[in-house]
Amino acid sequence: MALLLVAACAGSQKKDETKPDPKKQEYPVAAPLATEAMAGQKVCVLPMTLVVSEDSIADQEPFNNRAKMLAMTDSLIGLALESRAPSVDWVLPPQVRQIAKRAPGVITDPDRMGQSVLRNEHIQDVPDPLWSNIRALSSIAGGRDIFVPSMIEFFKMPNDQYRAELSLAVADSRTGHIPWRTVATGIGPTAERAITAAMNEVLVLSRE
Repeated sequence: MALLLVAACAGSQKKDETKPDPKKQEYPVAAPLATEAMAGQKVCVLPMTLVVSEDSIADQEPFNNRAKMLAMTDSLIGLALESRAPSVDWVLPPQVRQIAKRAPGVITDPDRMGQSVLRNEHIQDVPDPLWSNIRALSSIAGGRDIFVPSMIEFFKMPNDQYRAELSLAVADSRTGHIPWRTVATGIGPTAERAITAAMNEVLVLSRE
């Protein structure tokens, strides 16, 4: 009996020491974006500039095509913003690029403003030169808040699913403060569906 108890305890200990599978863990709920406070205001949306995929899928379509992934991400983010928060006057990346082209020497290329630095959650205020860039953009485009997608990461999940982790922030172009930021997680059978699921976590529809 004593030997059986020892064996059972040893087996239980080994089971407890088993590390959890990171691909099956629960992910933090994204902080919702209070778009009601932005209603009627013009908000510029910067283009995504940093897309990362884990090694197991980095050489597969569409993840191995950076330009395609950036364009897809911008398009799906814009679609989600306009469809789920239509009360806000969103100035999406294609419009932001046009505004910058009309003001050469004043507004930096929106794809090279340095927005990926805001993926660092320890940054509380927008650093230069990004702050200078968004101030210049706001002075011409109008509006005060800037919606900043700073990074998107993709991971392969079981059952042919993909996980997208979308780093987002809102920056105040006047003060440089970052009043809102989050990492939204979405899972889907394609990269597109995963991005859409992540945006739906942020743009929660409510009747309250």
